[in-house]
Amino acid sequence: MTQPPITRTARTDWSSRREHKRRRLERVAPYVEGKLVRRDAIVAALEALLTPGDRVVLEGDNQKQADFLSRALAQVDPARVHDIRLLIPCITRPEHLTLFERGIARRVDFSFAGPQSVRVAQLLEEGKLEIGSIDTYIELYARMLVELTPRWHWCVQGRVTGRVTFIPAPIRRTARPSSKPRRSVRASCWHR
Repeated sequence: MTQPPITRTARTDWSSRREHKRRRLERVAPYVEGKLVRRDAIVAALEALLTPGDRVVLEGDNQKQADFLSRALAQVDPARVHDIRLLIPCITRPEHLTLFERGIARRVDFSFAGPQSVRVAQLLEEGKLEIGSIDTYIELYARMLVELTPRWHWCVQGRVTGRVTFIPAPIRRTARPSSKPRRSVRASCWHR
C-alpha cells in the first residue's frame, strides 16, 4: 500500500509572537511615555493591552502595591476585556473576585484562596468562575513555564511618583538587591 504524499497546507510563521507583541505595544503606546504610564491612564492602558482570552499573571497580591493593579484591572470595561484566565498564587484581595463577578476573568489557576475561599465557592456555584487547577506554589510556577505560559505577567513594586513603569520583556526573573527605598509605583510587564 502506498502512502499519500505529504503536503503542507499552512506556512509556518516564526515571527508571529514578535509581531503580536509589537501590535499590542503599538496599541498601548499613547499611554506610555518612555517606560512610564501615568497612574490615571492605567485602566485605559490595560484595556488597550489586554484582549479576551489572555492568560494574565497578577503578582504581589499580598502587598499594598498589588492593590493598585488589582483595583485598576477591576475597572476595565468588560465589553473590551473579558474571559481572561487569571494565574495567581493567592486569591487574597476582594478585587480578584470582582474580576469574575464583572465577567473580566472567567477561569483561574491558583494555590491559595484564604479569606476569599467562601466567595470563591459562591462564584463557582453561580457559574461565574471556573477553576483550571489548584496547585502548590511550585507546581503553579512550573506550569506557567511549561503549559500555562501567560501572555502578560504584571508585577507591581511600590514607589510614590504618580506613574507606573511599563516594561515589556521576556518572562524571566532577575534579583536586584537594593538598599534604597523606592519612590514610585513600578509595574513590570513581561510578554510571551
